[in-house]
Amino acid sequence: MKASNVLCLLGLVTCTAAAQDWQFNGYASQAYAHVKDSDFIVGADGDSLELTEVMATTSWQPWSRGRIAGAVTYRRWGNLADAEVRVDYLFAETHWQLPGGHVGLRAGRMKNEVGFYSSTRDMSFTRPGIMLPQSIYSDYFRDAQLHVDGGDLFGRLSFGEGIFDWHLMAGASANSGDLTRNIFGEGDVGELDAHRFFSLDMEYQAEHWRLGATYYTAGVDYQAGGEFIDGELELHAWVLSAKYSRSWFELTGEVLLGDRHTEGIYFPLQAGERRDDNLGYYLEGRALLPENVEVFIRYDDYTDNLNDSGGKAYAAQTGNPAYFAYSNDWTLGGRWLVNKDWLVAAEYHWIEGAAWVAPLLPRDPSRQGKDWSMLMLQLSYRIQW
Repeated sequence: MKASNVLCLLGLVTCTAAAQDWQFNGYASQAYAHVKDSDFIVGADGDSLELTEVMATTSWQPWSRGRIAGAVTYRRWGNLADAEVRVDYLFAETHWQLPGGHVGLRAGRMKNEVGFYSSTRDMSFTRPGIMLPQSIYSDYFRDAQLHVDGGDLFGRLSFGEGIFDWHLMAGASANSGDLTRNIFGEGDVGELDAHRFFSLDMEYQAEHWRLGATYYTAGVDYQAGGEFIDGELELHAWVLSAKYSRSWFELTGEVLLGDRHTEGIYFPLQAGERRDDNLGYYLEGRALLPENVEVFIRYDDYTDNLNDSGGKAYAAQTGNPAYFAYSNDWTLGGRWLVNKDWLVAAEYHWIEGAAWVAPLLPRDPSRQGKDWSMLMLQLSYRIQW
């Protein structure tokens, strides 16, 4: 669906809902990145201001058990995402009350619920940093996982002293050309078509604890170009999440246990079926200081193939350095909520390895070091009606 059509639809919803229960929110953020010894995000220039996110959302509740919600986004994220206006989500929802909770159904375009932050990852106010932990929320592969055209059966129940939420989602992933470029690079490299998606997400939240578990599978077909061959890629993963909060600090950790099945795609000598088991996790500590200031430290670790954690087999097979098979990222950051509408954030990354640096298949060691670093700054604004 074209973004212009959706804007008209959202405008109609807004006008029609003048006497009804409706909401409108807008978000905008501008970031800067300086990267040393890598082309990640910034390309060959070393720094970039081409890191912009703008979102307009609206929600209309024409009757007590029904809701229509939609959002349009403009996003430009360095060399990982070209500037584009697109439909972020647009769905109709209904729900039924149950003793102690409710169950509901959504249909349309939705954002998946993988982990703690997937569904809200594009709004700086609702994610823990400028860049999410790449071991769980990889920017290069976000197209195949983030937007789903289909259905979502969901529910919420009071359980003990907390709340239990769940989502059962199925449909087709909605991807753009960014996915193909982030894996295969520039040029005539064919086309990826991300389609099959299924997920089950469960989350329990009490006074101090937030616990979650997600299973998802995503399928991608590849129509070859250049030196590659036709093929298929399928991902299966569990994401386990935990967060402990007190009045002045938070401890958060998430683990991804995944396997990647490929058939074809690679060079003819590797064109058979292949399976790689991968592991990603991060641990983060955050201090909640006076005057709405937060500081955090995070360790983020990703191994692309658990049977080759140091990358030696990868290096022998491809001729590339072993550090392209893993990534370890130490991050020190902070943010200041100046008032309810303005947010300032900064973070610095010390990174070893380049497993999540795009493009994934054509590697260039002359442009990517084993040890590299990144400084990011961001200013964000929101409006709520």
